[in-house]
Amino acid sequence: MVPTPAAAPNSSSNSANPPPRRGVLKVISTQSGKIFYLGKPGGEGKCNLTADIAKALLVLVDVQGNPHIIEEANSITMKSSYCRESSPFRITAWDISAGGDIIPTWFQDNHKTSLGVFIDEQALEITIAADSNTYAGTWEEESQGRISLQPLN
Repeated sequence: MVPTPAAAPNSSSNSANPPPRRGVLKVISTQSGKIFYLGKPGGEGKCNLTADIAKALLVLVDVQGNPHIIEEANSITMKSSYCRESSPFRITAWDISAGGDIIPTWFQDNHKTSLGVFIDEQALEITIAADSNTYAGTWEEESQGRISLQPLN
């Protein structure tokens, strides 16, 4: 009987658990093409937009699993402001493509609903809306946008 050689060790064993990606969230107006970044939370805990990448919120993205977890780099979890103990709620999570495009999404039970991104370029505010058509019709001065992860070294 000839022994069967052992399988070679998997050279990509580190890729099974990739480290979180570090970066900033870039917000692009689909109408004007202007680029903004999600800014650091202000006094109300609300994140506004900034054109200055040095003032952008630094995030870590857990690339394992889906939905992905996005956290501030100082480990304070970014949670939906709509989560309340006294009522049913949906969890806001993030679908992230291999190219870094981010789609805010509501997950509840087995249902998944993509949310729209809107930008007030004058006030430097971002809104994530459940009904994009209704929101766009009500807030015509805001432009639709998209979010992507801009990796940092």
